[in-house]
Amino acid sequence: MKHWKMSLPSVRTACGPPPHQENADTEEMPKNEYSYGEKVKYMCYNKFTMEGYPYLTCAQGEWRGYFTCLKPCMVTVEEMDKRGIELKWGERQKIFSPHKDTISFACQKGKYLKDGTDLRQTCTNGVMLLPRCV
Repeated sequence: MKHWKMSLPSVRTACGPPPHQENADTEEMPKNEYSYGEKVKYMCYNKFTMEGYPYLTCAQGEWRGYFTCLKPCMVTVEEMDKRGIELKWGERQKIFSPHKDTISFACQKGKYLKDGTDLRQTCTNGVMLLPRCV
């Protein structure tokens, strides 16, 4: 006796335009519709750092995948002056530091480190703890 195995045809649902991702944009102009399995590549804005896989994939009518764009830190001359610090290396200017980047500061002339804060600080998703010199 033979048994027949019937399989239902699989429906591959298309996706609409790719979703907006915070601090990122698609590499190419988005289309209105994407086929099952199509991928869209994202790029983080300038100075932002991507964590994760830069593609979202159309699967059964929805976009799958995950990444995040981590924020850079900005340190202004005014902030450094308020805290009595300056850049250890480089010119006196506003700086943008990508996520996980480390900046070395020094106390301004005649000032000394107030608390136990390290003069080397690392940017963590847009946050950098600045040392204080008095």
